[in-house]
Amino acid sequence: MTLALAGAIVAARAVLAVVFALAGIAKLGDPAGTGQMLRAFGLPRAATGAFARLLPLVELAVAIALVPSVSGQWGALAAAVLLVGFTAAIVVNLMLGRKPECRCFGQVASAPIGPATLVRNVVLLAMAALAAFAPATESDPLVLVWLGARLPWVAGAVVLLGFFAIQTFLMLQILRQQGRMLLRLESIEGSGHALGFDGHANGVASHEHVGLPFGTPAPEFELPTLDGKRSSLGALLALERRVVLLFAHPSCGPCEALLPEVAEWQATHENRLTLAIVSEGAVKENRRVFERYGFQHIVLQDGTTVSDAYQAYGTPAAVVVEADGQIGSGVAAGADAIRELVASAAAVPVAVRVAARGEIAPAFSARSTAGETVESAQFKGQDVALLFWSPDCGFCRAAVDDVVRWDREVQLAIVSAAEDEELTARGLRARLLIDESGEIGRSFGASGTPMAVRIAADGTIASEVAAGKDAIETLLRPDHRRQNGAPKTV
Repeated sequence: MTLALAGAIVAARAVLAVVFALAGIAKLGDPAGTGQMLRAFGLPRAATGAFARLLPLVELAVAIALVPSVSGQWGALAAAVLLVGFTAAIVVNLMLGRKPECRCFGQVASAPIGPATLVRNVVLLAMAALAAFAPATESDPLVLVWLGARLPWVAGAVVLLGFFAIQTFLMLQILRQQGRMLLRLESIEGSGHALGFDGHANGVASHEHVGLPFGTPAPEFELPTLDGKRSSLGALLALERRVVLLFAHPSCGPCEALLPEVAEWQATHENRLTLAIVSEGAVKENRRVFERYGFQHIVLQDGTTVSDAYQAYGTPAAVVVEADGQIGSGVAAGADAIRELVASAAAVPVAVRVAARGEIAPAFSARSTAGETVESAQFKGQDVALLFWSPDCGFCRAAVDDVVRWDREVQLAIVSAAEDEELTARGLRARLLIDESGEIGRSFGASGTPMAVRIAADGTIASEVAAGKDAIETLLRPDHRRQNGAPKTV
């Protein structure tokens, strides 16, 4: 064996020993992250706990075995076996279109897998094969012979130095984050407070603003859903509601704990908010975690591409996109902040564009007092008048008899803020639709009650909005205008 080859083998063992030692030490300091990585790579949840504890110990044992000449060959062979397994897992996930986060060195270096990860492992595997199948037992330099004779002390020193190196790196990261937080707090104190849903600016955040600036266009995306279809931000905004993007991960414990509340928000605020979960990882794992809650909108991002675009780092996190496609909030990180964000987003009315006369009437959906869901499309093909109503409105109460008469004369649909027992008791033909938020009225430009507007058979708006009993009378019975003048419309 030439001296050059012997030197290459020794160098390969030294590099592998350092790599495996750093990987083992880093994983020991981040068992939760190691378990999350193993689940993301497809290991069954039941086995991740044991593997997360065992893997770093095996890596440290391999690193130690690579140092002395007497065990270097077996250490290299063990390293090759581990690297073959790691590489196969990477190849399988890449072939399936998945890019789970590789935390091979714990929190020190974590990023989605890709071609670079595969190349790195192949290089390390080649080095392990060289050291395993062409050992340089007699040709090891004297320094390695000396180190091998003092294996326990050398191994202890390597582990101790590696531990301090990792801790120093993490401490520097924490200090950098604290510095950024102090600078951000200083900027907040200098500018007063972050504007939110308080009437002074758009947005839902009342705390420090983290994320994209208010009012900037939200990053567009088009991603696969759990059922193999595709959805986009544009499709979510087509519902003409404020969109809450919830960034989650199937292996995130706090995310899973929050899901029952998210399901409740989806049911409670279905007429005001569109809740969309932006997750990542394997379809099967996401189905196991999310599908039992009946979420309507779940999309899978490639790695963290979408969350990075929204500057949402970590899970769970959420951000609001206004109905016009602009950023409406900062990023809320953690369950408490997300609860506050959703409550604020649901409490503040969405700014709705008012359709003009001659335009296609805004689409709407509402629950009737009979318990059925009524869609605006059901009125197409007939002239219909929408009467915007509230049982707590004194002017409405004074017009109940008129409503009974209008109901006999024209095709009428009553959009009410709440159920009205008096109207129901009068046996009207008209459907009484419940719109607690008033969004349907605002979309037609009705700012109060009683008000009305006519929709033509072709689905276009056939009149201006009439405000007050007299104006509604004129709107519904044109001959009334000739008898009583021209009451005001808006």
